[in-house]
Amino acid sequence: MRAAASGSAARAAETPCPSDQREAAWPVGELRLTGHHHVPCLAHRRATDGFDLYVFSTFAFDQLETLLDAAQEYGVALELGTGTTTID
Repeated sequence: MRAAASGSAARAAETPCPSDQREAAWPVGELRLTGHHHVPCLAHRRATDGFDLYVFSTFAFDQLETLLDAAQEYGVALELGTGTTTID
C-alpha cells in the first residue's frame, strides 16, 4: 500500500516514523527503510513537505488508520483510486 502525505499533513507522517526528517539529514528524492507504528515501511521523500509511505498490504488498514489519526489535527485528503475525498 502507498500512502502519500504532503503539505501540512506531511507532519502526520513524522509522528510514527522514528527518522530524522530534517532536510539536511534526509534530502528530497531519497528513500529510508523505517518503521511506521512498529511495522517496517519504506518512506520516500518526494518534496520538502511530501512523503510516500509504502507498507505491506497485510498491514495496510492498520497503517492507514494510524496515519489518518495522526493527520486529523492538520487536515487530510484521502485519495481512493482516481478520486479524492477530503476528511475534516
